[in-house]
Amino acid sequence: MKSIDIAIIGGGAAGLMAAIAAAQLRRGGVTILERMVRCGSKILISGGGRCNLANSLLSPDKYSGGSRNFIRNVLAAFGAGETIRFFESIGVAIVEEDEGRLFPKGGARQLLAAMIARAEELGVKTKTGFSADSISPREGWFEIGAEKKRFEAGRVVLACGGSACPACGTDGSGFSLARSLGHSIVKPVPALAPIELVEPKLRALAGITIESSLSLHDRNREIARSRGQILFTHGGISGPAALNLSRHVGRHAARKLNLCLNMIPDTDADAVGAEIRRRIKETPKANSITPFKQKLPDRLCGIAFHRADVDPEKRLGNLSRDEIKRIALAFTAMPLSLKGVCGFAVAHATAGGVPLDEVRYQTMESRIARGLYLAGEVLDVDGQTGGYNFQWAWSTGFLAGRAAALSLKSIS
Repeated sequence: MKSIDIAIIGGGAAGLMAAIAAAQLRRGGVTILERMVRCGSKILISGGGRCNLANSLLSPDKYSGGSRNFIRNVLAAFGAGETIRFFESIGVAIVEEDEGRLFPKGGARQLLAAMIARAEELGVKTKTGFSADSISPREGWFEIGAEKKRFEAGRVVLACGGSACPACGTDGSGFSLARSLGHSIVKPVPALAPIELVEPKLRALAGITIESSLSLHDRNREIARSRGQILFTHGGISGPAALNLSRHVGRHAARKLNLCLNMIPDTDADAVGAEIRRRIKETPKANSITPFKQKLPDRLCGIAFHRADVDPEKRLGNLSRDEIKRIALAFTAMPLSLKGVCGFAVAHATAGGVPLDEVRYQTMESRIARGLYLAGEVLDVDGQTGGYNFQWAWSTGFLAGRAAALSLKSIS
């Protein structure tokens, strides 16, 4: 049985960061055990190869799942500034785009190559094609198994991701390993995934992108709200606003949920009604659809008027009070019939995982299995679009790797 000081289970974003952080303190004693043929498969495909690695507007409010205070402390220990400095130190230039999104100037491939090069420089060993199927605690160490292979490790960092994008090797096996070591698991559901609708007439809008606000309701109670672009697809909606709302759709799937679309964000039905009445005074002979076609695609306006049961060619001056109200509601609170959320195969993240109250935020060490550290998507935290999930991987990976190395140094 081969012996390892620190075993990193998973060579994705969190695992690579954990390996580098650990090897900086314990050079030559760190091994990554990766099930795929190479590390960082998910990094390479992120953002179509561009890899939105972090966000300069980092805030705990951009995350869902476990304790907000836990998340705040983790991000305070290793945030956007530390992330930028780390990548610049290994030769990755960072560029900032709209809404604080940070990208490697050379794309995902350059970022991954730089991380692997740094890990190798620090003596990190990598064993690919190793799919860990068991982790058994022994007296002060762990036995890690995969088919007929066995390793013993002084410390283990579990960083093998969630269930999203199984083609990249993240099939939820990390949850099974954590559970076998005594952890509970918050049920994983897809996050940052397209939302499926039962709306045949909306298929005609496929390809249209608009700024919007989406709200999700359980009867009269609002569960969540999301603002930003949506993209109409043949099966529903995608784009940031829909993706950010999807984890709530998946989490509350057993309930009868109502989804509402506001095509004129930051505006309510009363304001739209007032605008229509102003237009009536100015241009009473204009078609009632005309003011909306100046702001939104024709096809979308047509569907809104159909939902309002108002002839779009009816003159503004001939609209009744009730028709004005129905039009305003159609544009600011259009009900959409939910089918559900697309599955893990197309999801960008996982909502659910190991509860944060089972982990120490200072070190990411398990409160249940001493010597086990957890990082990245295996934890019950998921971020919005914009680089927040990668930031969580870098932050937790750094804390876990460093703490694992320090704990071994203290007994060396």
